[in-house]
Parts: sequence; C-alpha cells; structure tokens
Amino acid sequence: MKEDYSTIYIYGSGAQGRVARDILVCAYPKAQLFFVDENPELWNTRINDTLVINAEELYKLSEIPNVHIAIGNPNTRERLYNKLYQAKINIVSAVHPSASILPTAKYDVGCTIGAQAVVNTNATIGKCCLINTGAIIEHDTQMEDFASVSPGATIGGRVFLGKKSFVASKAVVVARARIGASAVVGMGSVVTKDVNDYELVYGVPAKLQSKIDANFDWRKLF
Repeated sequence: MKEDYSTIYIYGSGAQGRVARDILVCAYPKAQLFFVDENPELWNTRINDTLVINAEELYKLSEIPNVHIAIGNPNTRERLYNKLYQAKINIVSAVHPSASILPTAKYDVGCTIGAQAVVNTNATIGKCCLINTGAIIEHDTQMEDFASVSPGATIGGRVFLGKKSFVASKAVVVARARIGASAVVGMGSVVTKDVNDYELVYGVPAKLQSKIDANFDWRKLF
C-alpha cells in the first residue's frame, strides 16, 4: 500500500528537482510541496510555483519531515542521504503513476522512477537510485545504491549496476553485463561486455575512454 504524505520537501531545485516535483504532484496530488536548496539566492523564491526554503530549516521542524533527494550527481545524492539519515529524517521515493513496477520487483527508499519507466520481474533497486523517463530495467537486474539510468536507456536482464554507476540516455546494456561502481556509460552507447569501476565508456560497441576521477565534470551528463 502506498504511503500518503501531507507535506514533502524536495532537496534540490534544479532540473532533477523540477522533474521530481512534477512526479510527486502526479503521485500525491494533495501533498504540499517545498523545494529545499543550499543556494541562498534561491531562498524564499518560487520555482514552478513551489517555494524554495533554506536546507537548514529541515532540521528545525517540530515533526519529522518527508524528504525526496532530487539531485542528478550520485556523489551528492550519497552525501545528502547520509546527512539526512543521521538526522533521522524520513527519505521518500518519487514514483510516477505511469511507471510499470512488476509485483516481484523491489526498490529501496529515496528512489526516483520516472514516467513510463519499467522495472521488470525480480529486479532489485537500491537506495536513492534514479530511473528516468522511459528507462527499462529488465528482469533480475540489480542496481546498487545511488546508481542512475537516464531517459530511454535499456538495461538487459541479469545486469549488475554498481554503486553510483551512471548510464546515460538511450544507452543499451546487454544481458548479464556488469557495470562497475562509479562507472559511466555514455549517451547512445551499446555495452557488450563488463565495465570496471571508475571507467568512462561510450560508443557502439562501448569502449574505454578514460578513468573517472575527482576532476570528472558530472554537469555534462545532466
């Protein structure tokens, strides 16, 4: 049975936040929504008719707030999840009503599952994963915490997506492939073999382009 929320705070007011906002409007039409942002220039403004508040206000509320983390960068999602979890804040998922989640598929807290996405039989989705518009997660696939699958990507059966891995739009990952932790698959790529941790691959078939390090510019993926 789906939880019912009267108020939901959306952490992040950028593009992913606006997408999550509209998903939550569809999923919880009676809920009052707020954006939460760390940028003081946005406080007390409205984005898509939704008020933006200071992130620190969350920790001063008398009741435990319901928060959805709406950040594209998986490293930032992980950081925010750990901070909110330690503060005992309730972290909620945003699942569009048109998404098809099969009865034996499971997803953990804080996930975003977009419009027309499919999560098939016995797939398991970890904490704060992002499955964007029209993405397909096939049977028995495992997504580790904070992994991301972008719009229109297709993940074959029995695939393993490592923690904080990122599959860009329209990419295809063939059945039984393993995508390592923090690895990135470029837009439109076809992955036909395993990808190691911290590797950037793209192309048809996908080939190693470089390693992912602290200087990787995540903004070019969003």
